[in-house]
Amino acid sequence: KCSSDVCWEIPQFDKHLSHNALMATLFGEAHQALGHHNHMYLTVCRQTLDFMTSSLRGAPNRGFYTSIHSCSESSDEGSFYLWKHDDLARRLSESEFHEFARVYGVTEWGNFENGTNHLRIGHDLGGWHASQDELVQAALLKLRAARSKREQPSVDDKMVAAYNGLAISAFAKAHGVFLATDPEAATKYLEVAQSAARDMKAMLWRDGQLYRCCHDEFQSSAPGLLEDYAFMTRALIDLYQHDFDADWLEWALELNKCIQEQFTGQGKCYSHAPVGASSLLPAYQDFEDHGELPSAVAVCISNHLSLNAITGSQAQLKAAEKLLLAVGDAAVKKAASHSQYLSALDLYMDSQIVRVITPNEVKTDARAFLATLGQNYLPQVTILGASIRQVSCKSHPAGAVLKSASTNAVSILGSDADVEHEGGFQEEADIDKAMETLMQPTEVKL
Repeated sequence: KCSSDVCWEIPQFDKHLSHNALMATLFGEAHQALGHHNHMYLTVCRQTLDFMTSSLRGAPNRGFYTSIHSCSESSDEGSFYLWKHDDLARRLSESEFHEFARVYGVTEWGNFENGTNHLRIGHDLGGWHASQDELVQAALLKLRAARSKREQPSVDDKMVAAYNGLAISAFAKAHGVFLATDPEAATKYLEVAQSAARDMKAMLWRDGQLYRCCHDEFQSSAPGLLEDYAFMTRALIDLYQHDFDADWLEWALELNKCIQEQFTGQGKCYSHAPVGASSLLPAYQDFEDHGELPSAVAVCISNHLSLNAITGSQAQLKAAEKLLLAVGDAAVKKAASHSQYLSALDLYMDSQIVRVITPNEVKTDARAFLATLGQNYLPQVTILGASIRQVSCKSHPAGAVLKSASTNAVSILGSDADVEHEGGFQEEADIDKAMETLMQPTEVKL
């Protein structure tokens, strides 16, 4: 969760779903932007996602738990994760222990309570690259097996809509990140996102309202907060852009409509909770990111802009513009704490729409193009995809934007809805031309 000392060496040992989901997204995007010749970001992204599925997931085809505590009821703080020098020496071969202790800074006196060692990679010893050594990796396998026999930390097994929304986004985006290099993992991550979204809808969406959380089969009566609606809407938009299932768009539009109906009416900004639902929570949200979580209002702006791009609805655009202008000068005075708002502003000023119309299933027919997209950091891009049959369906949420697109082709629209590129999506030369257009977007000033 955070550091518990001034040197940032010892963590608070709780592990939260929201933190891991955001970190997986961050490292996936870092790989897209920076990591093509350095697999550190991709490896950390994979490790984080795999940890979430193995340790924070309720069950196959379910959503995600909220957190893992720092200890069990009968153990000490962090004891599950700590090692004594002699215990490590006994479990590892001499060569494994020597290299492992060097990389992770293991000492006889330790760096935590009672002479225990919290394993931490030292930057001055080769850092992450040194930890990929064969001896170190062999040691880690042995230690994970030994640690699995310890008493497990207790789990907060609530499933919270907002945090599951962040997780669904992380796994959906990971599909694009891994599609070119590891198609099997990409498919697995997409299926995790889809099953979690289905579970959240089954457990938390009732009578046109999103609820805050559930516990196994117990459904809470607590109404969803703005962050629940905002993060879940974002998750469904992200999921649609990777599996092109219009059902996710339908639900996203319903959630977004609920925000307009339940969180507005007494000012320019959205309220933290449904208006009139609670006197215990602050009446209104501001645009600042809170702690590790992005601003729910700012996420709503991005949602409005994405739904405008997907559906062509001018009402979505006007709602986004109203919120963008409501921030005043706060984003200038405290820019660092308004990062999500500034990301939304950037999307408003500099956006592109990619339309992909294929003879059959988009994921199959346009696989090479989608894999190339996933290798690049393109935050300004919204992707719409449909088969020729789906485009002809009048009820498709994106029908108004897709109907003017050429079939069996990729077309790219700029910020003014002008066609910046149109061409095929299977030949390498066609894909290169499309990517060249996406790497040089036009800009519209606010």
